[in-house]
Amino acid sequence: MRKEDFIAFLEHLLEVYPAVPILLIVDNFSSHTAHLVQEWLAQHPRLQLHYLPKYCSHLNPVEGIWLRLKGKLAANRLYGSMVLLLQSVEEFFDQMTPEQALVWAGVAT
Repeated sequence: MRKEDFIAFLEHLLEVYPAVPILLIVDNFSSHTAHLVQEWLAQHPRLQLHYLPKYCSHLNPVEGIWLRLKGKLAANRLYGSMVLLLQSVEEFFDQMTPEQALVWAGVAT
């Protein structure tokens, strides 16, 4: 994700939640910490980013989902094309329920 895409996502959040403060927890990916993003955040104080500590991917809930995706789609498999791989990824997410996502992310039981 490019920093411009991340800013577009943040702008979308402001539109979807127009009347409340927004606290977003993110990792230290370069598009989250870019100077352009910091400038944008200074102009939009209603949205605050809180950064996970560096090198602590185990604290990021999405990592549990990525681990399952990798285990199901990438472990000992070879895809004949990028199209087939992307189709398999799309099917993985289509089949994942919101409840499964929360359990796999470690935020629900």
